[in-house]
Amino acid sequence: MRRPDNLKEDRKVLSPPVIEEPLCQCALSVTVHSYEPNATIEVDVSGTITSAPGGFPYPHGVTIPLATALVAGQQVRARQKNAVTTRPRTAAIVVRDHTADSPPAVMWTRACGCCGRVRVRVWAGARGLV
Repeated sequence: MRRPDNLKEDRKVLSPPVIEEPLCQCALSVTVHSYEPNATIEVDVSGTITSAPGGFPYPHGVTIPLATALVAGQQVRARQKNAVTTRPRTAAIVVRDHTADSPPAVMWTRACGCCGRVRVRVWAGARGLV
């Protein structure tokens, strides 16, 4: 049986990264986690590829800005590359229509005329107007 203390790291083997879900229409960015430090992360949105240096993946991963907002039905995939190898893309994540499958934003406090701040719950990457 192989023990963790005698395992050798193989830099040619990379696991696929993880795309933060859900992905909702109108989002302007995609967040990717669980990649090798300093890998280049590519996000493929229905054939349009955007890439960015990943830096260190923990604790928040990398948030990659997109050229255009996501549209419901688009497929998003990601992969990581380093100096040695390129990993195949992840399974496709389908962009959802947040107006059809989720409740509206929830306001935690009652808004009043003199309020300086309002706290709401929204999807990650969503744009909001208060």
